[in-house]
Amino acid sequence: MKNNENKIIKLIAFWPLVFIPFCILAILLFFMQENNKNFKKTLDKLEINLINSKNDAMKSKIDGIADLVHYQNLVTEKKLTDKVKDRVITAHKIALSLYEEHKETKSQKEIKSLIKTTLRPLIWNNGESFIWILDYDGEFQLAPKYLRHLEGSSILNLQDATGRYIIQEEISIVKTDEEGFLWDTFTKPNDLSKKHYKQVAFVKAFGQYNWYFGSGEYIDTASKISKQEIFY
Repeated sequence: MKNNENKIIKLIAFWPLVFIPFCILAILLFFMQENNKNFKKTLDKLEINLINSKNDAMKSKIDGIADLVHYQNLVTEKKLTDKVKDRVITAHKIALSLYEEHKETKSQKEIKSLIKTTLRPLIWNNGESFIWILDYDGEFQLAPKYLRHLEGSSILNLQDATGRYIIQEEISIVKTDEEGFLWDTFTKPNDLSKKHYKQVAFVKAFGQYNWYFGSGEYIDTASKISKQEIFY
C-alpha cells in the first residue's frame, strides 16, 4: 500500500515536469502556426495590392493617353476649322477687292474670269485642298485641276460617300446663314486606294454673282501629324 502511495506521489510530482513543457510547446506551435498564417495572409494581401497598384497605374496611363489623343483630336479639329475658314475668308476678300476695283471699268464676264484666274493657283497639301466656286444652281465656276472638266456643269446632285447631297447642303447653308461649316466624306484626289476620308469644309456666299466660295481639309492628313507628336 505504501509503495502505491509512493508511486502516486512520484507521478504527481513528475507530471508537471512533463505537462508544463508540453503545454508550452503546444502554445508555441499554435502561435507559430498562427503567425505563419498571418504572414501568408499579409504576403497575399501585399501581392494583391501590388498587382492592383500596377493595374491602376497601367489603366491610368492608358486613360491618360486616351485623354491626350482625344484632346489632340479636338485641337486638330479646331486648327482645321480655323485654317479652312481663314482660307475661304481670304479668297472672298481677294474676290471682293477685284470686284470693287474693276466693276466700273470691266465687264461682269471679265471680272468673273479675273477672279477665277487669281484664285485658281490657291491649292494646298499636294492638291488635296483648294478653293472652289459654285453658283446657287450647283454649277462649277472654279474647280481643281482633276475636276476642271466639270467647270460650267452642274454638280447639284453630287453625293458624298455616305449618300448625302453635299452641294445642296452647301447651297442651303450660304442661302440661310451666308457662311458655315459642314463635314463630308470623299476620296482623296491623289489616293489610289480610293478610300473614303472625313473632311471639314467651310463655305461663304459671294452675293455679287450668287456664287459661293468653299474649301476643305481632310482630318486624316492632320491627325497623322498629331499622333506622331504624341507617340514619338
